[in-house]
Amino acid sequence: MERQLSASPARLKARGPLAPNRSVSLCITLIAVAALSFLLLPGSSAEAEGWQTALKTALETVQTTVESTVESSVERSVEGASVEMVIEGEEAGTLRMTAKVEPHRRYENVVNTGTPVTVEEDEVVEGDVVNIGGPITVRGLVEGDVVAIGGNITVSGAVEGDAVSVGGNIFLEGDACICGDGVSVGGRVTLSPESEIRGERVQISVGGLDKLFPGAIGIAMNPFLQRTLMAFAKVFRIIVLIILALLVAAIFTKQTEVAADAVKQQFWKMLLVGFLGELIIVPLLILLAVIIIGIPLIPVAMILIAAAFVLGYVAVACVVGRITWERLSTELTSPIAAAVVGIVVIELVSLLGRLISIGPGPLVLLGTLVSIVGFVIAWAAWTTGFGAAIMTRFGTKPLQLAPAPALTAASFSPPTSPPDETQTGSV
Repeated sequence: MERQLSASPARLKARGPLAPNRSVSLCITLIAVAALSFLLLPGSSAEAEGWQTALKTALETVQTTVESTVESSVERSVEGASVEMVIEGEEAGTLRMTAKVEPHRRYENVVNTGTPVTVEEDEVVEGDVVNIGGPITVRGLVEGDVVAIGGNITVSGAVEGDAVSVGGNIFLEGDACICGDGVSVGGRVTLSPESEIRGERVQISVGGLDKLFPGAIGIAMNPFLQRTLMAFAKVFRIIVLIILALLVAAIFTKQTEVAADAVKQQFWKMLLVGFLGELIIVPLLILLAVIIIGIPLIPVAMILIAAAFVLGYVAVACVVGRITWERLSTELTSPIAAAVVGIVVIELVSLLGRLISIGPGPLVLLGTLVSIVGFVIAWAAWTTGFGAAIMTRFGTKPLQLAPAPALTAASFSPPTSPPDETQTGSV
């Protein structure tokens, strides 16, 4: 006698965070109950139909139990996977069972800059998702926090931690859930009717910051205070440059002198070479990024470029400092003292522009114009120094000037003396 038992494939889905061990245990129990029930089926067809109905009821009961043991309303697969079971029987004592598991793709922390980040439905991020300068879309599961700086956060899946957007909005679509807090600084938090934020829903606008820190926004937006802070920042920048120049001139004295001689001998040529060098920096880095073997060389190239700029700037400061000191008093031989004087002279115009801008009315415009002139002077100093560092190979190769043409006997003719007027005339 042939007896058949069929149960339609059952996909068990839990709602919210469900313990993986408990979920797997329930699935195994379900398969075991079905197998035992089938093996104990009686021989008559009427009894078989009764057992078949009872087994289907048991399947539905277990599935309902799984779904009712959790509290969350966010749908997610058991243990991050889709579990599908098929139980069939064709003859007495014969049983075929299939348990199909399709695991999700799992990732650890995700950190990105500048481009969108998307967590798909079949993806699970076990850590945090951070994006600077781009949006984040969560369709799957993020077990940590989601942080976007300068971008929106769109959630249609689940986030077990907090969702924080600085300078962007937070959107919850469908039955999305954020188990932690939803915080938007400078934006809004928008929920769909089925979505949920279990923690706090916080929206901080500019007005909100003013409530937290009374008067802070007004002080920060005060034009006079802004210009004053910019002037102090300029002074701090000059101090940092002086400290940097002291270190470079003290450690790399010979290289600084070689680059300074190149600037003094051929200033315009060094300026042109530096300008051309600045133009090829970005294409060079892009080329290294395109070539796979060149990617590890990108940090090295950036360090060398920065070193060339610093060494060249200190060399230009030495030249400017010596010229200035010679016109004021005597010759300045120390490269360290010359570099300090030169930096003050180079940055003085820009600093004066910042100080003038603090004043009211027309002084703001005048200070802006002076600051532009100071910027051009500083750019010329940095660019010329960059060219000198390139031409002297970081101050290791002195600049060779073309020798003057030698005088030959053929080209040399002694001056002729003018005729004597006393010997001319008629006798």
